[in-house]
Amino acid sequence: MELYKSSYRMIKSQWGIAIDITCEVTSFGKYQNKNLCKKIIDNVWIRFLLSLDFDEEKYIINGLLKVADLINQKSPYKNDTLIIFHEITYNPCDYQAEGLTAAIYQWVVDVFKIDMPEYSVSFNRSSNKYEFNYRQDDI
Repeated sequence: MELYKSSYRMIKSQWGIAIDITCEVTSFGKYQNKNLCKKIIDNVWIRFLLSLDFDEEKYIINGLLKVADLINQKSPYKNDTLIIFHEITYNPCDYQAEGLTAAIYQWVVDVFKIDMPEYSVSFNRSSNKYEFNYRQDDI
């Protein structure tokens, strides 16, 4: 088992977003607990070994949906890829759930050696939140 850890950092104001993600990439076909996995698209599956709330899971899945075709192309398992989430860590003072989509982008870039998908992020001072804009945004 090889774990891949990636760190996402965004600081544009007096506070930032810092999220670390650790996942394993393996073969879905050889995985024993298939019933605990979620299908992202044909040939890309995920499994969470940690507790997430609904919004956190939604932002992770949204990020994976946007880059699933790239994962399919670059994964050593090609059309049989399972991503197992082992750990997501952050300091609550430097966290915003919406940043999980960008953190997934960073993880995929680091692991599969692809170019960063296009997106923009700005800080809205009046709401004291980061605003993320992804191509074909469907959140």
